[in-house]
Amino acid sequence: MAFIEHLWLATIIIVIIKEIGKSYRIKQFKKINNSKIESIGNYEKNSKYSIPNWKKNNKKSL
Repeated sequence: MAFIEHLWLATIIIVIIKEIGKSYRIKQFKKINNSKIESIGNYEKNSKYSIPNWKKNNKKSL
């Protein structure tokens, strides 16, 4: 009977550890996505001004 209780307790502990790990991975994934979105946004902001200038410079050289 004690063996079954220990087995049940070990199963509960394993499930809790898995859930904590899952929530930690989700938290990391959200952080990664937010940083990617910010970097893409910064790239687009910088590109809006550099692309028209490149087109103007390219037309002048033709």
